[in-house]
Amino acid sequence: MLREKVPVSSPQQRVIRVFVSSTFRDMQAERNELVKRIFPQLRKLCESRGVTWGEVDLRWGITDEQKAEGKVLPICLEAIRRCRPYFIRLLGERYGWVPEEVPPAVIKQEPWFAELRGHSVTELEILHGVLSTAELLLVLANLPFALVGGVLVALATGGNLSLGSLVGFVTLFGITIRNSIMLISHYEHLIQIEGLEWNWNTAVRGASERLSPILMTALVTALGLLPPGDW
Repeated sequence: MLREKVPVSSPQQRVIRVFVSSTFRDMQAERNELVKRIFPQLRKLCESRGVTWGEVDLRWGITDEQKAEGKVLPICLEAIRRCRPYFIRLLGERYGWVPEEVPPAVIKQEPWFAELRGHSVTELEILHGVLSTAELLLVLANLPFALVGGVLVALATGGNLSLGSLVGFVTLFGITIRNSIMLISHYEHLIQIEGLEWNWNTAVRGASERLSPILMTALVTALGLLPPGDW
């Protein structure tokens, strides 16, 4: 039976389900820390705000029989789907178990998995939990705009390509990807959790609610990259 502390809810209830992912043999101490200390605090905070909190931990949820029948990947992906966009990944040195084949039912539901044969369940969970193909393209589409902006700023400040400017470009790309992922995740929350329809009003609301965090992140990062003499 899956470890899932989420009561049955009506569509009007606000529910947060978080999928906790790692290779099965690793991160036991970290998972226990989350389950015993962090999640109870988050649950209490959510309840004070009228939100139902629940975590999904598959350490004890997959039997040897299910493993033998090749059901590990479908079970994991279905649990992740029900929890999206809330996903916690604990990474270590192990790449994870690589299934011999991706079940046809999984490929039928997620055709892009057909190109990922030979990849570990760990990697597939990350791809499924964080980004689908369409979402990945949306995130990557922001990188050219970030590059153009960075080049214009570099030209406006003298056009010198130094080690500092290269570090700035790397940081810029990282912040751009992070903010894109957070924006997409927020839209998924509005649609899947709050039950809004995808339309112009939802797009405007999601963008306006994420505007302040994105600007704050960009501003703090920019200030942190300024040379000490420019403060």
